[in-house]
Amino acid sequence: MNTSSTGNRALLGLLALTLVATCIRFSRTLEDFLPFSSDNTIEIQDPLPLKLDRDTEIAEIFNTSIYESDTTDVETAIEVNLKTIQELKAECDILAAIWTVKNIADIPDSDCRRMEIACGINNCHAALFDAVVTWVNGSDASWKTNYGNGIRYVANLDSTLAKASSADSRFRDFDQLKYTLRSIEDNTPWVRRIYIITDNQWPVYLRPADQALRIRYVSHTDLFDNYYNTMRPELLTSPRLPCFNSITLELLTPFIPSLSNVYLNLNDDTGFLNPTPLDFVYNTTSEKAVLRLWSWYDSNFQNGMDKNALDWAKLDLLLNAWHTIPEVMESIVYHPFRHQTDPTTWPFVMLLGYPTHYESRSEENEILFNKLKKNSYQRLLTQMKEDTVTKMLCLNDDMEDDAVTPEVFDEIHEAYQSKFPKKASFEM
Repeated sequence: MNTSSTGNRALLGLLALTLVATCIRFSRTLEDFLPFSSDNTIEIQDPLPLKLDRDTEIAEIFNTSIYESDTTDVETAIEVNLKTIQELKAECDILAAIWTVKNIADIPDSDCRRMEIACGINNCHAALFDAVVTWVNGSDASWKTNYGNGIRYVANLDSTLAKASSADSRFRDFDQLKYTLRSIEDNTPWVRRIYIITDNQWPVYLRPADQALRIRYVSHTDLFDNYYNTMRPELLTSPRLPCFNSITLELLTPFIPSLSNVYLNLNDDTGFLNPTPLDFVYNTTSEKAVLRLWSWYDSNFQNGMDKNALDWAKLDLLLNAWHTIPEVMESIVYHPFRHQTDPTTWPFVMLLGYPTHYESRSEENEILFNKLKKNSYQRLLTQMKEDTVTKMLCLNDDMEDDAVTPEVFDEIHEAYQSKFPKKASFEM
């Protein structure tokens, strides 16, 4: 008898039982919130008349006044009411768990309308996937102090950690997150919710997360708590080092509550340069995420070493990895700084799941990717501003530290502002 196969079958059986138990608990939780019919669809009492436009509909539901505004986004269509916003976000999470890419075509009009209002989206049939963005304001004085203390601490244990992570460009903030978020709202109607992973920081240009429907704040503390509660409850109260390793944070994303099964992970310097249709990123027929490999990295990807342009992840794939190769996953998660042995996250994940979960394509005008350097940044910024066809954008900060003057910062900011001038609905 093949003991390995028997062990695998036993593990799969255990996971299946766990999933069934989880589903039972989840359905009971849903029943506490909303009434369900026998076919598990939400029964909407006194459905709203279809003739109402979205702003009027929102006002009638919540008996609130409408701001003078030319937008239909819910955050600017109603007066901010924290209790109302939180109730809406909870309802959005419930509806998003029920109506996924697999069954969204069958959603009743009443549920669709409720989802659009609760999630702050324009089209329930289009907004199918979540986005997760990791962000840090490395210019913040308090953060710099903690970072420096951490570097000195780990340098006593392993000098390669400090050497690999000390460059200013690794964490310098050009406010690119603002324009990444604008690009998502303008160019990707298929994004439903946006989760921002950050550590006791929040961008000054965004509304507080509890005042914006589409935005979710995920603190490092909550992310690690969720992980420990799920995988290592005995370590939940153990002392922890601060985390400055984005690979660690990315591998912990499946422990974010309510996240869609298929989700897009972005760094704050990656966005969507121009309108990007769903079929560019996901094949609804095969139910596979589409990999857009940068030609620059094709050979390295084959060796499992470097990046791809679309960082798609799947909850079930990552959670399976956590259960089947926990020692590999944990060896990465316990590195507070990047270590030379850490794999780049997404090729690692995709090698786990390819070809079952992914398919690759290549075509012209996929991505504008390059590194901002002293001698090239002006040319790249001009190219970004004038481009009307390329789908994705990633201008990585590789500027020499002595080249980043206030004038250069303003130049970069003005170029992004020129390309993405419209404020997102969740900005201040």
